[in-house]
Amino acid sequence: MSEKMAIVVLCDFCNDGTTAASKTCLRCDTSYCATHVKPHQENPKFRDHILVAPETNHEERKCEKHREEIKCYCRQNMSLVCRTCAIAGDHKGHDVATLEDEHKTREKQVREDTRAVEELRREAEDFVSQMEAARMDEQGRLEEMRRTGRGTGAPPSASRQEDIASLRGAEGTAAKLLRKLCSVHLDNL
Repeated sequence: MSEKMAIVVLCDFCNDGTTAASKTCLRCDTSYCATHVKPHQENPKFRDHILVAPETNHEERKCEKHREEIKCYCRQNMSLVCRTCAIAGDHKGHDVATLEDEHKTREKQVREDTRAVEELRREAEDFVSQMEAARMDEQGRLEEMRRTGRGTGAPPSASRQEDIASLRGAEGTAAKLLRKLCSVHLDNL
């Protein structure tokens, strides 16, 4: 039975090679122990630096071509890019957004899609309730006809035919709503 070993990120400033890092600065691409991170937290010059839990995958956040941190998203190619790629590289002239802006755009779209799906779900539930009520009503009428002996093979009256047509229409509408709901749900996956 093999157990996974935890990877420990070491402080880039400690010379002993055993001191674990407590934070990684995304701007400096450097990991710091609790002692060495203090100047980063206290110095106003580092105020805009982002400190995160220690990371080992620094290279995954860099552009392979320019070795810069990936900070943009090319909407045309649907890919993550660095600023050099966006301004002067392969993505020059493309619809490029910062990762933060793209994140906000996608969050907004998810909220709108969620609202639309919820509205469709409510409409479908309303139709199902209406169909269930109509079915119960029809079942009650049939029971009444059986009890009184009026349902003995006579052709259905015009109002009964209208009721049947109405039920079929409601079933069709509910089926369309459910298909649309499923379609919207699948599109959002």
